[in-house]
Amino acid sequence: MWFFIIMNIKKKLFVSTSIFLFAFAGNAEINNKDILMELFKGCVMEQNDGISAGAQFDYCGCITHQVSSKMDLEEAILLGLDVAGATNQKEEQQIILSNQKMKRIVGKCVVKLYE
Repeated sequence: MWFFIIMNIKKKLFVSTSIFLFAFAGNAEINNKDILMELFKGCVMEQNDGISAGAQFDYCGCITHQVSSKMDLEEAILLGLDVAGATNQKEEQQIILSNQKMKRIVGKCVVKLYE
């Protein structure tokens, strides 16, 4: 389910707004509501047969909040570029999990999902 984050960044943010995003890359958090809404919507649209729609909304809210407060735009863009170079979904997931911030974010939100 968390795979949506990087794919959404790669498809919607990097291609269409990379120049704009790099202008704000020094910020310690992401405050742009349009970017965060795209992240949230991408998460919610992910196919997930294992949890209820309400639980998925909670999870996606957690992911969006954590990314907004723990990552800056430059980090998100760089991670998106790494994922864009992947040749398959397994490799993309490995790249995402190799990023320590994303690993902590996903872990925190998965724990919250099952509490």
